[in-house]
Amino acid sequence: MMKRILLAVFFSLSMGLVALEQAFANEAAHHIMHVLKAQFDTPENPLTVEPVSIEGDFAVAGWSQGGKGGRALLKSVDGQWVIWLCSGAGLKQAQLMHEAGMDMAAAEKLAAMVVADEAKLDPAKVALFDGFEGTLMIGAEGHAGHGTHGTHGTHGAAATETQTQ
Repeated sequence: MMKRILLAVFFSLSMGLVALEQAFANEAAHHIMHVLKAQFDTPENPLTVEPVSIEGDFAVAGWSQGGKGGRALLKSVDGQWVIWLCSGAGLKQAQLMHEAGMDMAAAEKLAAMVVADEAKLDPAKVALFDGFEGTLMIGAEGHAGHGTHGTHGTHGAAATETQTQ
């Protein structure tokens, strides 16, 4: 009898932890959407953000705006999500995330989450995300005075654009 009670308590606690983890992930996704929309959303050119995949202090968010799209890698810095870089198909692979500072095992997990989350979307939307050319490094210092994603070449000294072949 005691075993059953302990198993029931353990099961209840584990289900509570799963629910708590999901609540934190939902809250983080909401904050990430807010960061992106605060930077780029305008009434004339609304920004759509989906999906948001989170692993530890890093996240990848797919975005589309005005017929263009891409993915943003965000990092939690001092409890605040900041846009670390923007790219296209490169953010479905662990290597770019690792080069941006993620542990390789975490980067591999996040890359798999991105692919799984995007598999639920219309393939045309995923193709839009993949269409972002190159990689735009932004980091914690490159967030002032952004316009829309269409101006990604003008982020100033804190941003470095590289082209992928």
